[in-house]
Amino acid sequence: MTELSAQSTPGAWMPFKKHRIKESHLDLLCHGYGSAELTETLWKSEFSRRLLLLDAVRRLFATRPDPMGPLPPASASIDLLEEVDRVDRATFRQVLMHPQVGSWAAYVVRREKGHVSASAPRWVDAGGLHAVALVAAARRGLDWSTVVPARDGRAMLPGLGMAVFPGAEPWDAVEAEVAAGVLTLRHGAQVLRVPVAGAARADGASVLRVPVAGAPRAGGPEWWELRRLRVGGPPALAVTLDDIDPYRDLGDPVPAQRLPAADAERWTALLAGAWDLIVDRHPPSAEAMAPGIVSLVPLSDRDGAEARSASTGEAFGSVLVSEPGDSLSLAVALIHEFAHIRLGGLLHLLPVTSGGEEEILYAPWRDDPRPLPGLIQGIFAFVNICDFWRMHNAAQPGPGGEFEYALSREQARQALGVAAGSAALTPLGRRLIAGLGERVAGWAPLPEDSEPARVAALIAAGHRAGWRLRHLRPAKETVDRLVIAWARGEQAPPADPGYRVVPGAKTWSQGRLALARRRFERGTTAVTARLRALGVDEADAELLRGENAAAGTSFAHRIRADPDDLDAWTGLGLTVEGPAAAVLGEHPAMVRAVYAGVRGSAPDPVAFATWLGPALL
Repeated sequence: MTELSAQSTPGAWMPFKKHRIKESHLDLLCHGYGSAELTETLWKSEFSRRLLLLDAVRRLFATRPDPMGPLPPASASIDLLEEVDRVDRATFRQVLMHPQVGSWAAYVVRREKGHVSASAPRWVDAGGLHAVALVAAARRGLDWSTVVPARDGRAMLPGLGMAVFPGAEPWDAVEAEVAAGVLTLRHGAQVLRVPVAGAARADGASVLRVPVAGAPRAGGPEWWELRRLRVGGPPALAVTLDDIDPYRDLGDPVPAQRLPAADAERWTALLAGAWDLIVDRHPPSAEAMAPGIVSLVPLSDRDGAEARSASTGEAFGSVLVSEPGDSLSLAVALIHEFAHIRLGGLLHLLPVTSGGEEEILYAPWRDDPRPLPGLIQGIFAFVNICDFWRMHNAAQPGPGGEFEYALSREQARQALGVAAGSAALTPLGRRLIAGLGERVAGWAPLPEDSEPARVAALIAAGHRAGWRLRHLRPAKETVDRLVIAWARGEQAPPADPGYRVVPGAKTWSQGRLALARRRFERGTTAVTARLRALGVDEADAELLRGENAAAGTSFAHRIRADPDDLDAWTGLGLTVEGPAAAVLGEHPAMVRAVYAGVRGSAPDPVAFATWLGPALL
């Protein structure tokens, strides 16, 4: 059996170790698949990576001035963690592999190396080490005491819960101990006691259950247990619903946003429905995902924008997602993010690119240029999303699912073509792109006369043109020659666009996509106030209904009124045929730049694009 391997370097908590990926597992990954066995393999390699990260924290603390301020020295917690690791690696691993512990350790390393700026005193972040050690002592059943940091009176014990002390300073310290099965936390005269009890699992490991402390006095301290959800089965999905850990987000620490009980119940219902869909419609994904997702982090909504989700390699097993409208949307988000998690585990061991970090590539699902590694991550995710919609449509056909399948299939197809042309792929990277391409090629497109397919093609083509319009800058000398030719009434001379990519984070494509989804989900193209705020008007509705003549007239009128109306340019290109359609689709940036130079004559945009065709096509 062929194996590929990657080595991890020794740290204080681990011997030198070689991690191996079976050829069969590598083949699964290179086609975008997973399995329960592969997930466990990735957890093992991630444990080694987490050990290295913890060792990096230890070494930074040992080589810099004491970061702990009013807290005990770091050595006390390091000694405790080494002791737990020595006598009970299973418990040590359970504590260390809690996703938010990884995010905490990575943040501390970045802060200690000066890569982030923070308003909190250094010891508030560094002191998370004492909280991790306290949890390890509690899970192992040791008696131990320390002092842990608190933000706005809230002291987090990762994987367990948060102690809340009203009236504390913004940055404060809380005395903490575990003894005789009870966690005791003190802040001045305020005392909070939380009983803890170990329960034997079938595999012999210890599981710590932390019941909520008794009803606190009015204005007194209280305990916010880290909620645990278990849904479905077999296989079942068991996750924490983390709304409190400061390190649950992607970057800087964030305040706790404790969900009311009714909201937590709604999340439970949404997750149960999503998991039932995945188990029923996509069993292989369920088998791989059940041991792979262990934390669900609710994200706050952003002014009614599209639902968003995220994950990070520093918190393996954690998915961040804003509350979706239904279980189907949550199922798609879980499929999406677990794909990122799975590929991220591979990339921690073996590279798929050698360079390619410049943000210049087109990703059909992003409004900004992407580096090659980011593009590959997106491809891996969208191949899995497309397969989910394919299986969903087979079980429950409908225009909404057909639209999502057609769109994600076209997005994956386009992106695979972009990535395949890169010289920065390693041999493994080429194998990955080829395997994913082989998988997508095996999926049949919708019939050409399908309305969801027609609209999906419009959305995909419009997004590509919109990206090129915003992020490509043609050579000035070429633009000037074409402006002069137009002014003289000459034919457009052959032109080399000389494009350069201009990076920049912009959000511009949500409106037309939201209108398309509204059409297939609700059967209407009515332009709501929310859609208008996203830049949609009646011309877009006409376009999606197939009323090309009316839409083209509207878009042309918008361009004459405002030549910098970028959505009008892309919309116009979708309503016409022939050379005008080709040049507006492939070279919208050149069309707009030259049109700006002759705008005093306000030519008809379609006629102008047709004139430019011979120069560019």
